[in-house]
Amino acid sequence: MIGILQFGLLAAVGWTAIAAIALACAWPLVRARTQRLPPAVRARALLVVAAAPAAIGALVAVLCFLPGAIGAMADHCLSHASGHAHLCVSHPPAGLGALGAAILAGAIAATLAASCFGLAGLLREAARVRHLRRTATPDAARGFDLVESRLPVAVATGTLRPRVLVSTGLLSSLAPPLVDAVLAHERAHAERRDGLRRLAVAALASAHFPWVRRALESDHALACEQACDEQAGDRVGDRLTVAEAILAVERRLGSAAELGALAFTGGQIQARVEALASPRTPAPRARIGLACLGTLALLAVSAPVLHDLTEHVVTHLAR
Repeated sequence: MIGILQFGLLAAVGWTAIAAIALACAWPLVRARTQRLPPAVRARALLVVAAAPAAIGALVAVLCFLPGAIGAMADHCLSHASGHAHLCVSHPPAGLGALGAAILAGAIAATLAASCFGLAGLLREAARVRHLRRTATPDAARGFDLVESRLPVAVATGTLRPRVLVSTGLLSSLAPPLVDAVLAHERAHAERRDGLRRLAVAALASAHFPWVRRALESDHALACEQACDEQAGDRVGDRLTVAEAILAVERRLGSAAELGALAFTGGQIQARVEALASPRTPAPRARIGLACLGTLALLAVSAPVLHDLTEHVVTHLAR
């Protein structure tokens, strides 16, 4: 049983690395294609891309064991020479060799380190939000929690049950139409569970190469902001009012720009304002779903080939 688990993990790590290399090579094309999508669709597409290496690695590892698990490869297993690793429940493999164990341990350590690095910024932001939440006063009539601060703070906080925090400084410094735009934007974040989305992307993108991971997280954050800008524009009836609110809050930040996402503007101001001032991108047909289904079908058909190839590779790593 230990051998099966070790080889299963090693197969998943190996195919995850292959998928990450393929996506790194294709990243310029993938990024160009996703940037043409409407913000809400782009955010979902980037989440799929972030999850792709780990998902493909896990799926291929399962497919490698599937032929042996259903008995379809019994004769194939018996035809192998002695010492050949069997990715088969009926003929379980022995434990990994020193090289295979070192590769597996190194891959797991690198993935955990990358995941912690990707989550570090979100954890720092969460610590600042927790401080604000402790001092916030619920305002049930207006549907947000009020924070006593002269700074223009507005943020949707929480992952499973998000809450909107708004500062007295923001309410007092903006005209009512701009306040409505800010509140509509933050409520859109809460409805979309963008805090949970960002956590998922930060964790899943750890399987990518560092430069791809950084671009993925940045592009996903912008897509979420732009999606909420679009929803806010629909609710207040004017997309340019949302753009005006972004610029107004940015001007009032002054030396407190380190607040980042807590200040509603959340970075990448120029891209957001330009998008609001431009015509909307039309929603595409359901190509993402078709691409995922096509990938699944191709992997399923290739299961015997993947089984053989993985067996040959891990046989050498087991010695």
